[in-house]
Parts: sequence; C-alpha cells; structure tokens
Amino acid sequence: MGLTSQPALRRGWRYNSRRLDRHRRPVPQQDAPALIPDSKVGQFRAMLRQSGVLEVIAAKLAGRPGPACVSIEAVLVGLMLSCVYRRGSTNLDDATEVLFSQISDAARDSLGIGGFAYSLTDACVSRAAYARIQRAFDALTTAFDPARHDRRRRLTREEVAEVRRRWREDESATEAITKLADLIIHLSIAEAMRIGALRHWHGDIGIDCTPASTWGKERRRSGTVLDPHADWYKKGGSDDGDLIWANGLTLGVTGHANPAITGKYPRLALGMCLHTPNIGEDSAAIGILQRLDARFRLPRAHLALDRGYSDRLVWFYDAIRASERELIIDYKKTNLGRQGTTPAGALWFGGVPVCPHTPGHLVDAARLLAKGRTQAEKERGQALMDQTLAFRFQTKENPKQPGGATASSAPPPARARR
Repeated sequence: MGLTSQPALRRGWRYNSRRLDRHRRPVPQQDAPALIPDSKVGQFRAMLRQSGVLEVIAAKLAGRPGPACVSIEAVLVGLMLSCVYRRGSTNLDDATEVLFSQISDAARDSLGIGGFAYSLTDACVSRAAYARIQRAFDALTTAFDPARHDRRRRLTREEVAEVRRRWREDESATEAITKLADLIIHLSIAEAMRIGALRHWHGDIGIDCTPASTWGKERRRSGTVLDPHADWYKKGGSDDGDLIWANGLTLGVTGHANPAITGKYPRLALGMCLHTPNIGEDSAAIGILQRLDARFRLPRAHLALDRGYSDRLVWFYDAIRASERELIIDYKKTNLGRQGTTPAGALWFGGVPVCPHTPGHLVDAARLLAKGRTQAEKERGQALMDQTLAFRFQTKENPKQPGGATASSAPPPARARR
C-alpha cells in the first residue's frame, strides 16, 4: 500500500531470553507501526465530509458546555483508518494509536491534534492521549442518548424497562442514529455505483439478523444487567435453545440468485440497524429497504430472508410486496407443510394459499424434502413439491395500489386433478 516505516524500537518482551522458543512470538523486521500515507488520510477525511455525518453531529453537539478537545472528525477518521489498516479492529485504543503514531505530523495538524503528545514507551502519556479520544467519543454517544445512565452500574428490571421505554418513545433519537449509519453506508454504495463496481449486480438483496457483541456481561439471576439494550438472542432461528447474550444487528447486503455472477461485484452493506434481540427485526428490515429505495434507483429483484422472518405478521409481507421484490424465505421445519387456513377456507402451504382439497401426501412433501438424506429421497420430495403447483390459487388481478389487496381464485377442478 505504499507504507513507510519508522526507526525500529526494541521492546523487551519480544527479546526475553527466559521465554522458550515455542512461546516466543515472531520478531518483525521493525517494531514501530508503519506510517499511513497522507493521501489515504485525506481520502477518508474527504469521504467523511462528503457524507454529511459531521453536520448531523454538529447539530447535536451545538451548545454543549466545556472546552473543545479532540474533534469528532479526528475520532471518526481514526476509527475508519484502524478498520482498514489494523485488520478490521475499530476500538478506541487502536484508533488512538493510529492517530498518534501511524500518520504524519502534517496529517495530525490537518485533523487538529498536532499539539498533543504521544509516546510508545511512556504509559502515562499514551493513556492521556487515549483519554482525550475517549472523552470526544463519549460526547458523541451521550448527545444521541435519550436515556443517559451510569453504564458502570448494573440496572434493575424496572430501570431497564424505563430505558427501553424512553428509547421507544423518543423516535427522533432512533432516527438520528439510523441516519448517521445510512449516510456512511449510502456513501459507499454511491461510490461503488459511480465507478461501475455494481454493474453485474442484478438487485438481489439479502437481509439477516445476527448477534452483535455487547460490552456488558449477561443478566444475573437477580435480573440486573449492565447493557439495557442486550437480551438473549436465539441463534439462526434454531429450535434447540442455543441462546447468546448480545444485541441484535439487522444487515442488508448485496446478493445474487444466479451463481454465475459470483465474485463479479463486491459484497456491500446496504443498510444496518442495531436493536434489542427479538424486538424490531421486522421494522428494521423494512426500514432498510424503504430508505434504500428512497436514496437510489436500484433494480428490483429477489429479497432473501432467513428463517427467523418466516412467522411475521401480515403487514411485514405486504410491505415487501409493496417494494416490488420477490420474496425468498427459509422456513423452519415446524412451519413446513400445512400452516393453517385462510379466512376463505384455503390452506396455507409454504407461504401461499392452495386448494383445500390438495392431497395429504403433497401437503407433507415439504417435510419429506427437509428430512431427505439421500439424493433419491430429495429428488422424490422435490417431485412432490412440483406437483403442488397445480393446486395453488391463481392471481386474478394485481392490487390497485402498492400493498393493497390481491384477488385470487382456486385452480380449476380439471387442472387440479391432473
């Protein structure tokens, strides 16, 4: 990447003669961190200013008392640089080391941190530099927090409920944080479209809810918690009770339905929303699609969801139909086959209405396909699934408005008997 190096600094722990050879870490050619070119620092700074994030943050921080310290721009640039040059790490410790030891003096002056001291060998000086970065980042997080509390003390059930209630009622805080994430993510999408990196992407989108690490330990038996937004996350929508104490993170990414275009476009994040597990996954997914369609004119193709979205309310699927995308979803084994009846008497089978006189062995074909172990059993199950197409209700007319009612009719008896 065109990196240059500083003079080597010998750290005693690397050259401890009492350590065995198998315990000794490999010694690099130079012990000081490599310098990041000024052009890369300027590139990330220009991208951050172009995104509009700094204007949103400045509006939130306006009027706060106290002397100005490290700018939010410098902190965010440090986090972005550490994510790229430190193998994906984005914590404040790495950002501090990047800002004070891996960029040039001219780059530090441009970010307004040229007058602060830093040392790789003096622990007191390095901790002071970290404290400056931490105070600046705390000012950012507290400005967007409608329910500020002592994060070093465990909260009771009543206090957790109060924090969640205030976040739920203060829609402006949630919208502001979501706007910050969208500004940064949409900037990368616009840049990828500008350089033609998405020319082979057909518009297929994958949305998944995954556990995100939380800074607080799990709930104690007394019910107290450190992180009021964390909860038990059921991994993968599984039915075996595999629970993880974490936050919920809903992500939208570029995908493909055709394996032939694998590797022809970058896997980009299209949207992100952090929330409490088991609360708000459906609204987070719909919000990602709506904000994406409002910002870009993307092709409408397939929308793939994991099995955790297979048992949502009707409004969720209506909103997806309104986005003019074809839904692809992985059902849980308990949802395969017969899923109930519609008010008109039709059977729900695989998320679509079918004739109530559909043979029972065809209704159970999905379970047979899921349990198939050999290739012959899977082919037999797929053949039975194909036979259910003749029993599906036929669409008579499209809805008059997006998300409206769709008129459908039962298949003709002669067709269903074939």
